[in-house]
Amino acid sequence: MEIQIVKSRMPKLLSEMKEEDRGEFVEMTDEELGDIVKGLQIDENIELGPEFNFDKVFDAQYYSEKFPGFEDFVYAILEQETIQLNTDDLKKPLDSLSETLNRHLK
Repeated sequence: MEIQIVKSRMPKLLSEMKEEDRGEFVEMTDEELGDIVKGLQIDENIELGPEFNFDKVFDAQYYSEKFPGFEDFVYAILEQETIQLNTDDLKKPLDSLSETLNRHLK
């Protein structure tokens, strides 16, 4: 299968757009807008598979390979924080960087 790029269908830069190229604003009711995002909601009773358990993917070794040059304790902190983020309630506000650092330096 050969892929062909059709230049006329490529998105244009904003500076190259003419009025007819621009999108059209459409008035929507709250119900219509809600219908758009309704399909994006995840049923909380569905158990996600292990491929969504990122604390196994982003471990200290991953961070050391992705961001070389830091001391080992930095990668250990990143690994611990990744695990914590995957177990915490996501509605809880995240700690600041200084709060996170202080927690690990105690």
